[in-house]
Amino acid sequence: HDDAIRAVKSAIAIQQKAKEIDSSVNKRNGLRLKIGIGISTGKVFSGILGSLRKKEFTSIGMAVNIAARLENMAKEGEILINESTFKKIEGRIDVETLSPAKFKGISEPVKIYSIKIW
Repeated sequence: HDDAIRAVKSAIAIQQKAKEIDSSVNKRNGLRLKIGIGISTGKVFSGILGSLRKKEFTSIGMAVNIAARLENMAKEGEILINESTFKKIEGRIDVETLSPAKFKGISEPVKIYSIKIW
């Protein structure tokens, strides 16, 4: 449960800092910094993969796949989580329930929640 809470709190801190940086940078030169974040809780395989010439640290698994899809779906300044993460943070962080989404390679629609930041 603590990992999910830490992940969401870290995402909130990232979004808050991004908002500060965006405001500062935009005032100086008109550039914008806007990010969306996706979080999914579950089992993953993480490790160093590759050959002797090229090694890379990576994580694979359904939770990684869903987090990537949620990140892609997240609007600027938004944090999206799936049901497994929601169950671990329920009652501790405010969320808004969104419509479930169908993702390629996942048979059932994924329940989606948006973290209330501001």
